[in-house]
Amino acid sequence: MKKSLPTLAFLIALTAPLAWAEALQSEPTRADVVVYGATPAGIAAAVAAERAGASVIVLEHGTRIGGMMASGLGHTDVGDNRTIGGFAAEVFHRISEKYGVDHTFYFQPHVGAQVFDEILAATDI
Repeated sequence: MKKSLPTLAFLIALTAPLAWAEALQSEPTRADVVVYGATPAGIAAAVAAERAGASVIVLEHGTRIGGMMASGLGHTDVGDNRTIGGFAAEVFHRISEKYGVDHTFYFQPHVGAQVFDEILAATDI
């Protein structure tokens, strides 16, 4: 294992300048709005900006979008469901449609991820 570390360091040192040179030659990506984090709040901000006519880029440091709603939180505490509106109501409505019910706040995380994927796929984000 110790012998492979110097080799790895050498390969990184050898290829890093090439990657940097390639990055400098590419055109920068431009957008009116850049959102860091594809959590439900980040996706809501991005979709709202896009629906208002802005060009939007969402940056996500992980491999999944949807935050906890797509990664393990499948039960949302709601005192009075009439208080849920806007983008959150849209998301829960779409989740409910997946289960064939009028409204639900209990769902499997992969369903949450699917809904966020579908919402973003319907935009230019």
